[in-house]
This record gives sequence, C-alpha cells and structure tokens, in this order.
Amino acid sequence: MRIKRVQLQNFLGTKSADYSVDKDIVSVYGRNWSGKSTIISAITYALYGIIMEKSQVKGAINNESWDPAPILSAVISFNHNGKDYILERSTGKVLKLNGETITQDSIDILFGRKESVLCSMIVWNFMKFNIGERFEILNSLIPFESA
Repeated sequence: MRIKRVQLQNFLGTKSADYSVDKDIVSVYGRNWSGKSTIISAITYALYGIIMEKSQVKGAINNESWDPAPILSAVISFNHNGKDYILERSTGKVLKLNGETITQDSIDILFGRKESVLCSMIVWNFMKFNIGERFEILNSLIPFESA
C-alpha cells in the first residue's frame, strides 16, 4: 500500500487538514502538539476504526467546531497492488471505499486479514516509543547516514 493523501476533519486537535504524499519515503516531524500523531491516528482510524490516543470516537472530535453536530472524518487515498482507492471513515460508523459503503471485512479482505491486524498492531505499538527509540528502530531497518 502506498498512501498518496490524508484528509481529516474535526479529528483530535485538528479542525481540517489535507496532506499530499508524493515521495516514496516520508518523514513526519515537528514540535510537540503540532499534529504528527494526529496524521498516524487518522490513517489508523480510516483503516481500522481505531483512534490510538482516545478510547472512544466521541472523545476524538475536535470540540472547537460544534456546528451543531460535528462530523469526524478521515480520508486516505492510496494505491494497492496497482489500483487506486479512496477510503473514508466518519462518525456514525460510515465506511466507504471509492464512494461505496462497505464493512470492515472488506478492508480485511483487500489487505488480507492477517496483514491488516499485523499493520494495526505495528502502528499502535510503534507510536508508544519515544522519538529516540523510534529513530533506533527505523535506523535498524533503513540505515540513516549522519549529517
């Protein structure tokens, strides 16, 4: 899977954001509370319905935008096995793939159930490490040269 774009609305601390990814390897960095984990959480939410930082979807809605009923949504555009997809998950348990309402089983079938669960566990656990530990893990997989 190659993620091309991530869009979020009323998600955690972000009212609205749109990130395009046009490189093969992407590094997300920034100050504390700048939205790095929000991007990962949005991807995980779109794919698995899990919000890493909150135990309930209700707690993940950006409270600054009550309008009157805010909609939390995460949309990811990606390519998988040579085919382009747009996956959207929003409050009310709405899950759409290329505009058609689907179930979580459809996502698990698309990626393979074992791979889907494994990826979810990897992302969830990786985010628990501090930045130094994450760097060490990534460096062991893809060696970085010192500047």
